[in-house]
Formats: sequence, C-alpha cells, structure tokens
Amino acid sequence: MGKLEIGGKGALLALAVSLITAGSKLVETDLYAGVALLVVGIALIIIWAFLIDKQAREAGEKATEKAFGKFKAELERKKYE
Repeated sequence: MGKLEIGGKGALLALAVSLITAGSKLVETDLYAGVALLVVGIALIIIWAFLIDKQAREAGEKATEKAFGKFKAELERKKYE
C-alpha cells in the first residue's frame, strides 16, 4: 500500500469530520443545509470505515499466505531430512 493511498484515506476522514463540524454549526441557522452536511459527513465516515476494513482484510490475507508459505517450506525441508 502506497503513501498516496494512506494519504487519501486520511484526507477522506478529515473531510468527513470537517463536514460534520460545519453541519453541526450550520444547523442553528439553516436547518436543511446543516442536515445535508451532516448526512454527507456521516456517509463519508461509513465509506472510510469500509475502506479501512478492506485494507485490514487484505493485510491479514497477505500475512496468512506468507505464514502458510513458510510453514509449507518448513514441512518440505523436514520431509527430506
């Protein structure tokens, strides 16, 4: 995973928090615009959480494949001893 991908997820989260903050302040003066910002901010946080979950699953799969490869190589080595 590259630094650009990490930065993109960080920017997404920062944007979501900014929208929620702005929406919560705007609700006092303009209800519909404030609620719209809150909804978009919450949707972005949900998307961010999905992306982080996907990243964690991919990292887990890679670690499992690597560990299984080492285990398989060790079994093959012991088989010929």
